[in-house]
Amino acid sequence: MKHDGDYSAACAAGTARAIGSSNVSQRAIWARVETFMLDVKGAPYPLSKRLSDEQDWTYEFTLRAIEEYKRFMFLAACAGHPVTPSFVTDEVWHTHLIYTRSYWDEFCGMVLRTPLHHEPSTGGR
Repeated sequence: MKHDGDYSAACAAGTARAIGSSNVSQRAIWARVETFMLDVKGAPYPLSKRLSDEQDWTYEFTLRAIEEYKRFMFLAACAGHPVTPSFVTDEVWHTHLIYTRSYWDEFCGMVLRTPLHHEPSTGGR
């Protein structure tokens, strides 16, 4: 059954840590995050297709989940304290991590301009 419901499910067992940043730099980061495309043009198996197939989500739900992931990653990069993603956001994050060059070089390196490691929680489920 394709997932098409609310994607603010229970929190996953991961947290993210990054240093805080000022409002001016936050606006610049958000502008880069908002325009970043997780799918590489012409890729034989784009991230969104893989995510939709592996999670059994509709394509529309997958696109919404990717947008929520981008909002979460912005928060994680700017909050100045650990944050925990929803289950759906965590699934997008895990998939993005598989695309290592996209995640580390482009997204963390050029968009967020900070490494953002996926850390396990200290006891969450």
